[in-house]
Amino acid sequence: MTKQEKLEQREKLILHNARIIVKKDGIFDFKMSVIAKAAKISIGTLYIHFQSKEDLVIALACDAIEEVSRFFTAINDLNFSNKEKLLAYTFASYARREKENYVSEIEQIVTNVSIRNRASKYRSLLYDNLLNQTTKIVEETIINLIKEENEKIRENEDLIKKNLLFGLWSLSLGSLSILQLHIFEYEELNIQNTFVQNCISLINTYEWNNKLNELQAIIVIEKTKILIQKEINC
Repeated sequence: MTKQEKLEQREKLILHNARIIVKKDGIFDFKMSVIAKAAKISIGTLYIHFQSKEDLVIALACDAIEEVSRFFTAINDLNFSNKEKLLAYTFASYARREKENYVSEIEQIVTNVSIRNRASKYRSLLYDNLLNQTTKIVEETIINLIKEENEKIRENEDLIKKNLLFGLWSLSLGSLSILQLHIFEYEELNIQNTFVQNCISLINTYEWNNKLNELQAIIVIEKTKILIQKEINC
């Protein structure tokens, strides 16, 4: 094993232990010394890999967005139409945050300018690049959907793409944040879920040749849940 491979292996070990500790102690209260002890390394070695707590938080966010990208890629391998894929991406993000609720906190805190300023430029740029790569998966599906549609839809490609991207990300990110504030009661991911109904309504806003129906949404929900459970248990 090369020196670089050893460093990468040790970093994976650190992040594995960091996830466990952050889940238990919280995003603001975890201690670097506890992570070092769990990973069986010195605190100095930990700071060789991560220059600050903020650097480690962004590394966890990078880990999380890579997981999202894997989910989206797996969804693309399912026998879904492009509209169903858009639903599945959003449902997968919701279900994943539901099972790993610390992820929602990390995804919000990583946008904070003060956090990013105290992290390394390398980590911040890595996160931005990974987020862009994941967004491109969704963009490509929207573009493929529009290509299948009527001329009126194709003429408004840029506007529809922008609105769908913004709307679906906003629903996905915002829904669990609202639930965490206890503004609304928690709802299981099913066809009666307010979040699900809003996702369907957003996609059906446009004059597609065929609208999404509830049966399609139910099938997408069940297949997405199975996918998420399988991936998290791996």
